[in-house]
Amino acid sequence: MLQGLTPGAEFPVTFFADGHRYVHDSGRTLLSVTKVLKELSGFIGDGGSPAADFGTEVHRAVAATLSKKKLLAVDKRIVPYIKAAKAFVKKEKLTRYTVAAEVLGYHPLLEYTGTLDCIFISPDGSKTVLVDWKTGIFREYYRIQLAAYSMLFEGIPAPSSCYCVMLKRDGTHEAVPVKLGSSLERDFITELSHINLMKKHGRYEEQ
Repeated sequence: MLQGLTPGAEFPVTFFADGHRYVHDSGRTLLSVTKVLKELSGFIGDGGSPAADFGTEVHRAVAATLSKKKLLAVDKRIVPYIKAAKAFVKKEKLTRYTVAAEVLGYHPLLEYTGTLDCIFISPDGSKTVLVDWKTGIFREYYRIQLAAYSMLFEGIPAPSSCYCVMLKRDGTHEAVPVKLGSSLERDFITELSHINLMKKHGRYEEQ
């Protein structure tokens, strides 16, 4: 389910930026797509570093801009990334689509959660496009990330197309179309199940 988009559903998860935690109303801390991918890829990432913090600021600025929210001040270093995101939207003819940015998602059966960067919804509501913004290089496991996010869609059409879009500091972008398939979903579910089993037996050490 998707917060604010799945009709008639009360969203049972709260996100806490401190520690990047998703907590269910029952008090349980849930696994996120990001944490599962870290285990799957072996890539620890650079959370908390200046580069990671800058990437977070870019995501926030792009989300606010595309959602037509007023930005009080924008770091001039971020402006080219906003320009790149706008160029992607124009190129893919998504300017008339409704934008849902920074959308919380939760899978009640598999019990995982995550934040989707951007969902574009066609004027008649019959088509959706899922986009994940990146400020670094493309990594193959991003395909699995988008597949995991696509499984959170409920109450609105599943994504007709998905893109991983690398926003660049010169104002350009590189859009990688991601073709969803059962093999990507299976890879994610397998790793998710493995982590849950490790947690059950007290052998899971979070990265």
